[in-house]
Amino acid sequence: MKPKDEKLGLVVYDAFVKSGDWCIPSAPLYAELLDRDQIDLMIYTSTMDPLLGPPQTEVGVNRILNLTHRVRTDKTNRTLWMPGQDEQAAGYAECSSSLSGNTRFCYVVVRNAGHMTPAFIPRASLDMFNRFITGHSFEGPDNSELEKILPTCLPCGGAGPFGGENVVGCG
Repeated sequence: MKPKDEKLGLVVYDAFVKSGDWCIPSAPLYAELLDRDQIDLMIYTSTMDPLLGPPQTEVGVNRILNLTHRVRTDKTNRTLWMPGQDEQAAGYAECSSSLSGNTRFCYVVVRNAGHMTPAFIPRASLDMFNRFITGHSFEGPDNSELEKILPTCLPCGGAGPFGGENVVGCG
């Protein structure tokens, strides 16, 4: 990094700090939105993320669930999740509906991906996002039309070091 770029980085950092919108807990905001039945919420993490892996993320998830009065979940609804028609689990999901049934909260743990999960395992990520957005369950194979468009070529296993060097060229 050039000294000039370092100064620019500090300007951005200082702007965040001065704005007051830096490291403010977001759990109360998410809990309020869930309580008002305003949003469906999915929070995901990866087992290989050294910054925001499951131990750190679950603290925030538990805080949201402790603050909300309309969504309850327990570890017994943990479901192994397999993308498309795959036979190997990509991770697990815990989903619950609000008491009114109008909103959905899902916490998903993705196996073998780093901080930028979609770059590490694009096939599983596309399946995860599609299931959540369309309201499909994480249980069992997804029998939707998505299987037709999920990438299947070897490079689509994700970014290195997990998926190798041949990430480019996936169709």
